[in-house]
Amino acid sequence: MQEEQITFNRFKALSSDILCIYVVDPVTNEYNEYNASKVYADLGIEKNGEDFFKTTLINAEKVIHPDDIEYFKNIFTKENMMREIEEKGVFQMNYRLVAYGKTIVTGLRAVRIEEKDGPQIIVGVSDIGSQVMCELK
Repeated sequence: MQEEQITFNRFKALSSDILCIYVVDPVTNEYNEYNASKVYADLGIEKNGEDFFKTTLINAEKVIHPDDIEYFKNIFTKENMMREIEEKGVFQMNYRLVAYGKTIVTGLRAVRIEEKDGPQIIVGVSDIGSQVMCELK
């Protein structure tokens, strides 16, 4: 676990836009959070648990922009994530978080990796607001 934390600290150093990284067991759905930014940590989302997908949908009601909740609930399912990863190598979706009364445009990406203990899903949530603004210019 300490070795994983060091790896994630190094990764986060390369990208200041990362809000949070999760490692999810695709068989049991157990998860651990690594390197949450202060903004993300202040949302009060559980750092680990038994069912990543169920917990995320519950948390969505509290932290996702009201206009994006239905979209999020329809797209963010284990079945959709695993199918997209199998077909395309990555699951991606964008939505808006609300923190400190402000809207943060976020991108979620998930990939499957093989580790010593078996397959894991790595889920990253990033602030993509500056990227979106550049694309609009």
